[in-house]
Amino acid sequence: MTKKNYPLPEEIPSNVNEPQAAYGLNADHLRMEMMREVLRINDTNLLRKALDYIRDLGEKQTTECPPCQYTLEELNKRLDIAEEEARQGLGLTTEELRKKHPRWNIS
Repeated sequence: MTKKNYPLPEEIPSNVNEPQAAYGLNADHLRMEMMREVLRINDTNLLRKALDYIRDLGEKQTTECPPCQYTLEELNKRLDIAEEEARQGLGLTTEELRKKHPRWNIS
């Protein structure tokens, strides 16, 4: 089987002065970069793994939401609870925390 040389699209210069476009962070640029890399792969097993990985990422994107996304009211409520717990002395010192979770001990 002969290998086909597909033409790779060249980058189009732009005079746009927006940070996203200037640093190449827009979705179209990333898609083009990914396609360039995929076109260089000749191993079908590696291509299959890459495809499965991309599909998994897409599924995770639709099912997972980023952590710690609170409304201002929720954030204020959590801060009020934390302040009250601190007043009551329910927090832990650094040493107590290190004893409780030794694997977190960095020093």
